[in-house]
Amino acid sequence: MVRVERDWTEAAPEAPEATGRAWLSPDQMVARFAGPALLIAADGGVRAANAGGRLLLAAVAERLRDQVIRTLIAHVPWTTRIETAFGGERRVFDLTLLPLAGEAEDGVLILGREATLEHNLARALADSRARYRDLVSCSADFAWETDADGRFIFISPSGALGHAAEDLVDRPFTLLTGEAVLGDGESPFACHWPRSGVEVRLGGVDGAVAIVEISCLPVTDGEGAWRGARGVCRDVTREHDQQAALHRAEQRESLMRSVIDAIRNEVTPEAMFQAAAGSTAGALGAEACWVVRGTGQVVARHGERGPPPVEDGAGVLAAACAFRGESLGRLVVRRAAARGPWSAEETDFLDGVAAQLAVAMAQAGVHEKLNALSTTDELTGLLNRRGMLRALAARFRTGGMASGVLVYLDLDNFKPVNDTHGHARGDEALMALARRLEVLVRGGDLVARLGGDEFVLWLDGAGEAGGLAKARGLLAMAGELRHFSADDARPLSLSIGLAVIEEAVDGERGIEMMIGRADAAMYAAKHGGKNRIALARSDEPAREVA
Repeated sequence: MVRVERDWTEAAPEAPEATGRAWLSPDQMVARFAGPALLIAADGGVRAANAGGRLLLAAVAERLRDQVIRTLIAHVPWTTRIETAFGGERRVFDLTLLPLAGEAEDGVLILGREATLEHNLARALADSRARYRDLVSCSADFAWETDADGRFIFISPSGALGHAAEDLVDRPFTLLTGEAVLGDGESPFACHWPRSGVEVRLGGVDGAVAIVEISCLPVTDGEGAWRGARGVCRDVTREHDQQAALHRAEQRESLMRSVIDAIRNEVTPEAMFQAAAGSTAGALGAEACWVVRGTGQVVARHGERGPPPVEDGAGVLAAACAFRGESLGRLVVRRAAARGPWSAEETDFLDGVAAQLAVAMAQAGVHEKLNALSTTDELTGLLNRRGMLRALAARFRTGGMASGVLVYLDLDNFKPVNDTHGHARGDEALMALARRLEVLVRGGDLVARLGGDEFVLWLDGAGEAGGLAKARGLLAMAGELRHFSADDARPLSLSIGLAVIEEAVDGERGIEMMIGRADAAMYAAKHGGKNRIALARSDEPAREVA
């Protein structure tokens, strides 16, 4: 163990030699040394120590012992650095251990120099370099420096944009930039002014173009003369691609909303489909657009009057309108083939519109079914009273004038059929009459069951003679219904009333008055003995014809 001798005295100085020089003894050197100093005897005892030495000995006695033993054994000078704590503060000392030889009191002289400041500065510099390296690595894909000739003199070891660092050093920066310059005509790799966050396009090793964000500084010598530039680069190509994709998606969503709003703002299915055709063509810059329902019914078109083109034709793009797995139609657009193929974004947009249009088609189908139920007789499938009124109102509104013959029919002796054979047999008789009426009417005519055993026909454009001929044919046809009769004494037959119309009809009220005239003529025929015809003109009461 190192022993600290508390009662030690400084030895007397030796006499000068004949040369006249004054030599200090080891004990004197310890006393006069500016830093920590110790004189350790060969047996481990402390022969001398100054104030700094005693503090050092108290703090690191064990480590000093090991160093003293090493020095005595090797008998050569030894240097070491010791870090210790004094009063809670970390302090660093550089120690020199000198073995004493040729003296009776052989031992080791320890001279110390405090290196705390130097040590802290070196560590701070190392930390700063590491921090700078880490920050550069985090904030940039590569760092660089160019000389006054525009050649790279430094590139990050990892290289740049696929180029190896060794392939760029001593090469001109135009290998990456071509002739890329900043807004003022200055290249960022030869900047004379600091720049931050400047974006330029650089070429990668495979020819691909990357968008790079550069921050750079000019490099000058001690006299302020420009000697090149240095900076860092960060590849922002992916960010640009993501921003561009987001922008395209936002544009697509905006266009989609405008198309959907155009569809939703319309009330009728026909107006919805027409709005969809026009809005879709406008959004895609197409010359024409077709909305097709089912397998081929064009319900709306924009730009062209002809049928939709073949879907695989040049400049043609089509999307299926599918709802809950069922194809309800197609949406077809066409533009000039010279504009090139449709992009993925345009295809996705048309698919999105088609999906919305499919919902409108499904709703239109439901609407049409409900409308059919509200205007169709459930038993016979003919128009009911409401359906007949709507159809006549639409017919007269289109032409302005009503011209034709309204035929009102009533089955004679129908109630006994129900009473004798039951309502099912009566329904069979009604359906048989309905089928025969459908065969007898022309394409522009209308036929309806108003209720019970009463039917009405509109003979569009017919005159009195044509109406009478049709009525006589109906009387003859009624003979085909005799087998439905209750008995021979009460045979089924028809009472027919005709109203000849050559006048302007005042809306639904006028139509009801017209039907009322035909109805009155029918009752005139029934009161005349059934199985006959009565005619009502606008200027005279109904009269029996046959």
